[in-house]
Amino acid sequence: MAVMAIPVSEPPRHRTPWAWGAALLLLGTLVAGLVGAAVLLWRFIDVDSLLEAATNEAPPAVEEIVAEIPLPDLPATTPWTAYVYESERAGSFFPDPDYYAGLLARWESTLAAIGADVGRIGGAAAIDSLTGDVLLVVPAGVCMDDAERDAIRRHADGGGDLVVTWALGARDEKCDWLGYEFLRDLAGAETAGTLNGRPP
Repeated sequence: MAVMAIPVSEPPRHRTPWAWGAALLLLGTLVAGLVGAAVLLWRFIDVDSLLEAATNEAPPAVEEIVAEIPLPDLPATTPWTAYVYESERAGSFFPDPDYYAGLLARWESTLAAIGADVGRIGGAAAIDSLTGDVLLVVPAGVCMDDAERDAIRRHADGGGDLVVTWALGARDEKCDWLGYEFLRDLAGAETAGTLNGRPP
């Protein structure tokens, strides 16, 4: 004979009115306490001042300890000479008359700072008179005649040191555009051109 147990659910408990009242009273007390605490916080503590003081407070100083690295002594160099080439044609190309003069002066100052005996020359004959062991610097020599171009090429071919900037000889003696052929041939490059179309 099989016996089966059937669970019987308990009937819901009956809540007395005083239990509901106690629960509501407890809830009301908690809410009132929270509101009172918020009011006291707002009245007696200036939150805005605390926030402002926190944001304006300087960060703590951090001391970086970097070990000193001894630099080697500069090697002794033999006296050397550099000449900065001044071209009236190139100077007339720039709208600001002080730009080209300032550029030449900066090159002279830089060369002197690294130990060069600096001079300034102009014209094809002056380039041809240079010996092969001097440096010729031609800053922004954009406008040149054929004689100047040939003299610069002879200086380089004869073993002279040469530093040029920008579009060397890309314009003729009237500052009309010729192209980059002279600069390309002088550098032995396969091609030469402009990376962007912005003015200098």
